[in-house]
Amino acid sequence: MKLILPPQYRDRFEFVFNVDQSFDSRTVVCRAEIFEHSVLKAVLQIVDTKRTRLEVVDAVLVRCIRWADLRIQDEAGV
Repeated sequence: MKLILPPQYRDRFEFVFNVDQSFDSRTVVCRAEIFEHSVLKAVLQIVDTKRTRLEVVDAVLVRCIRWADLRIQDEAGV
């Protein structure tokens, strides 16, 4: 029987976005964790979720994942 271990961290980084939403500022934090075998997990934290628009959250998550993907490609030499 082969023992399957959880993937190990290779890289971890965090983005903090201050989003201006018409006279009000919100902070959106995206933490991306890259594991071995180029497995990416992105975690999005939103401060005061009741006032953060969904399209803002989506844009931040897309940017975070795109940046993580570039880091994976850079490590692979692509």
